Amino acid sequence: MYARLFAIVQHRTKIATMTVTIDKALAAGIDREIKARRRDAVASDRGSSHWTDRDVGRRMSEAGRPMDHPAVSRMRTGLRKVSTQEWLTVAFVLSVAPLTLIDTRAEPVSLGAMNHKSAEIRDWIAGLRPLDGVAEKGIYYATAGATGRPQSSVFSATLRALADQFDTAQGEVEMQEIAEQASIAGIDSMKARRKVRMVATHRDPRRKPPLAQIDTSDVRKRSGRAARPKTGEGK
Repeated sequence: MYARLFAIVQHRTKIATMTVTIDKALAAGIDREIKARRRDAVASDRGSSHWTDRDVGRRMSEAGRPMDHPAVSRMRTGLRKVSTQEWLTVAFVLSVAPLTLIDTRAEPVSLGAMNHKSAEIRDWIAGLRPLDGVAEKGIYYATAGATGRPQSSVFSATLRALADQFDTAQGEVEMQEIAEQASIAGIDSMKARRKVRMVATHRDPRRKPPLAQIDTSDVRKRSGRAARPKTGEGK
């Protein structure tokens, strides 16, 4: 019994220690790409000095981000935090997409008090899909859509979020509840658009009001004419 309990605790501890942070994942990706370039250089010329830490530092300086070779070494080994500017500059120097430098292929990344797979992290950064635990998925889709362009309609963003929930729904009852939420969101969207049109029409001086709303007596007074009495009036 105690051996079984010890094995469970040990397994959970191993899982907890397997997770990495974004900083560690970025350092691992930078180290992987630089070593790959270095191997290719040595394969072509054993005496090549290309893609050593000193050479990478020189390339970084030429790209507008000065960095000496000890700093490059600490960056690769995770002993030095990488700023956003350095991350993008390294990607520029290596001629790779910035996302490829986040190496999460082996271990999950801990973010937002949760562990996430590599595909989830990449999709989230690329603006394709929100991470688990994101409170407002509709806002995520409204600011970064799958096409890379901001969504013009919050309603369409809400539908995207509900579609994600629908794909992972457990049973017909939950699917029906999600469908009802989509219907309610559609009605709310139509009401909101109608309200916007009414306000815009009221505030636009170029739009003429309907004839029933025009005070013709006021027009006659301004023109110097008196309104004619109706038949039978004044007698």
